[in-house]
Amino acid sequence: MADIRIDLPYGHDKLAIQVPTEKLVGTFLPRALAPVADAAEALREALASPVASPRLKDLAAGARSVAVAIEDATRPVPNALLIDAVMSELDAAGVSRQQVKVIAATGLHRPMTEDEMAVALGRWFGLVAHENHDADDPQRLTRLGITRLGTEISVNRSFREADLRITTGDVEYHQFCGYGGGVKCVYPGLADAAAIRANHSRMDLPGTGPGRIDGNPVREEVNEVGRMAKVHFNLSMAMDAEHRIVAVRAGDPDLSFRQACRFVDEMYAVEVPRRADLVIASPGGHPKDIELYQSQKAIEEATQVVEPGGNVLVLARCEEGSGSQRFEQWM
Repeated sequence: MADIRIDLPYGHDKLAIQVPTEKLVGTFLPRALAPVADAAEALREALASPVASPRLKDLAAGARSVAVAIEDATRPVPNALLIDAVMSELDAAGVSRQQVKVIAATGLHRPMTEDEMAVALGRWFGLVAHENHDADDPQRLTRLGITRLGTEISVNRSFREADLRITTGDVEYHQFCGYGGGVKCVYPGLADAAAIRANHSRMDLPGTGPGRIDGNPVREEVNEVGRMAKVHFNLSMAMDAEHRIVAVRAGDPDLSFRQACRFVDEMYAVEVPRRADLVIASPGGHPKDIELYQSQKAIEEATQVVEPGGNVLVLARCEEGSGSQRFEQWM
């Protein structure tokens, strides 16, 4: 029997593998959804018709300071487009650029470089203030409180003390939080290091797993922290495997996020007929395989469809190595 060739994303390139046809259970790829014709226009339309919320320009009226949390370099988010759309709404409310600060929600990841920040802010780089979150600097944190799971949490001071607090980013599956995106930008993205470690330590609690929100204790705590931090507005997008925007939702931090999740399910929830002895997978190329810390998410997903005692092979470029010294120590 002939082999079948399969190309898998690997960094900025692809790797080809040859699999014997008679041994192949199947090749499972995301379903195709039509990308939006004009990303900037899709963002404007979402902001003009927010989900269960006043328009951002109305929320911003009278605000003396505005904090905008963005995803860091480990996410394939077109931040410059998001910032441009948000700044347009803030400008309509009479908010000056000097009143705005953009904060990279790095969690325990490395800080974004100035070059990366320049790409993220686009034409607003140098015109609005920006900072990388630092989970280890108590001077840049402020205590928020204790969650129902008992996590004592502090968050980024610049974000918490702003009059108007906005989260932005993409929505994607997360191996134990259900979905990334929404107010996950705040916790763990803008939280203190001890709280972030507590968040990650709960990955094996009953109810955790990809695609789960209600009944997932980790995601429910994330949402609880979002309410504690009083996030006013959220801008979420769903993207396809080529990092093209297929949907944008804005407004209420919980409801806008949940609506974006539906598009993620439509693209990425696939049914596999049976488990396989060997699962070969890709995290999706750069930046999802930028380091092992990010790439291990694909390992976790692959274990859901491998036979007990089987093997998982994940093709991940990991150009920045492990991504976390602490992660290395844990391993």
